[in-house]
Amino acid sequence: MFFNHEETASEIAITLARRLGVIGFCVVFLLLLTRIMSFAQTQSDSAATSTPPFVIFGQTVKLSPTPTISPTPTLTPTLTPSPTPIMLPVYVSIPAIGIQNARVEYLSVTSDGVMETPQQSGDVGWLQIGPKPGENGASIFSGHYDDQMGQPAIFYNLKYAQIGSEIIIGMSDGSERRYVVNFIGEIDAYLNNVDAITRQTDVPSLTLVTCHGTWDVARHIYSKRLVVYASVK
Repeated sequence: MFFNHEETASEIAITLARRLGVIGFCVVFLLLLTRIMSFAQTQSDSAATSTPPFVIFGQTVKLSPTPTISPTPTLTPTLTPSPTPIMLPVYVSIPAIGIQNARVEYLSVTSDGVMETPQQSGDVGWLQIGPKPGENGASIFSGHYDDQMGQPAIFYNLKYAQIGSEIIIGMSDGSERRYVVNFIGEIDAYLNNVDAITRQTDVPSLTLVTCHGTWDVARHIYSKRLVVYASVK
């Protein structure tokens, strides 16, 4: 720094103060500019890591950060036990009288309390409201003695069954229930002998019934019923 020798001391002092003031102002300005740039960088970094707001229907909405999605747990399936199949009779065989795998129809009771009869003369009917073959009690089977033309039907030869004759009931699952005849008798068709057919037993058994006796032309029925009992073999 150079001074003119002709300047007085007071003038030199004033000139020096002015120059130092300018330098101080520059230093302060540089410090302030550094702080402003540092703050701007911090705000820029913060904006880069946050979710920007958006406007929907005039309202400013700021989205929250995307949450961390937990993996879906693996579900263990619950096994439902298979229902026990219902076994029903599907055929009847009585080898001693020539009946082999006769098809079974399922019968009910009419509103008058009368047991239905098989629709086909070659079929055997099973009263399905009673015990199933193999269950305790008497399973009731019926069959026609003859057809509408007077020709022999499925139980025409039942009268020739004997004590000890085997009766085989085939079931829907492929198994068989085997019985042996232990009683053969007849009841009057005109009397209420339903108990002789729907008998109660504590063990698996069969009751077979068909027409018997003489034909009543006036009533269009046979005078008797042939009843055969069989016990489980």
